[in-house]
Amino acid sequence: MNYRNNLIIDLYPSDDVPCDPPFFYSVKDTCRALSLGKTTIYGLLRDNKLTRIRHGARTLVLRESVENYAFALMLRQGGGHGSSSTL
Repeated sequence: MNYRNNLIIDLYPSDDVPCDPPFFYSVKDTCRALSLGKTTIYGLLRDNKLTRIRHGARTLVLRESVENYAFALMLRQGGGHGSSSTL
């Protein structure tokens, strides 16, 4: 299973995994997917490192931008396997 599937599966209990992943995450789900706090997520949105849309009062984060950011983090960390470098 690749990292993109892991991001989606980690957001849902085992019985509630949707057949099709959502196009957008809430800020709360983005925090869970990336294991980051809300302030950090809003900073990434402000710096255009994650893509968002506004739907009324809600901020929704494009799933693909979350996946791309996670992939970029893994590449910077040497594939995510025990590298000691920091971002």
